[in-house]
Amino acid sequence: MKKYILSFTALSLSLTLGLGAGTILQGHANEHERETHAVSVKVNSLEEEMDLPQVIVEGKVVEELPVFVQDAGLDSRINFEFPVTPSKVKVTKVIAGDISTDEEITFYQHGDRNTQKDGFVKPGEEVMLLLQKTPEGNYWSYSYENGLWRIKDNKVLSKGDKAIYKELQNLDRAEFENKIINAVKN
Repeated sequence: MKKYILSFTALSLSLTLGLGAGTILQGHANEHERETHAVSVKVNSLEEEMDLPQVIVEGKVVEELPVFVQDAGLDSRINFEFPVTPSKVKVTKVIAGDISTDEEITFYQHGDRNTQKDGFVKPGEEVMLLLQKTPEGNYWSYSYENGLWRIKDNKVLSKGDKAIYKELQNLDRAEFENKIINAVKN
């Protein structure tokens, strides 16, 4: 009986790993599609969506840090490295999550600010961030551009394309915060 259970477990694990690797490698022809599938989660409301980011803060960008190349950590014959643009952000308000006001965090963005000019935060810019924490204690934007909201002239804007966030575009800061706070609480 032990042999049967062990064989069944080994077979199940092999199938799971094989199917998972096949799914990951399937998207190589279309880089954007692979990235989109890696982070897509179907939600039905803003309340459900707000369960996904670990931390939601308002802050001010204080410093650009040097760009570096990150290894994706996947064993493959294909190079899974990508550039990362980090910045320091001083937290001015905590909406949700285990983080302190006035803390300085390192915020990561995909890409290289030296070769791609658009989309990267700049010192002095005010932002609202929906974040995922890395094992090292730094932060990625939740769902790429959908987790990065710029505050300009007291309006909150994102280049994100998730339909669930359309109702939040161009709201004033207080109204945006209230909608996010209510969604987090529910």
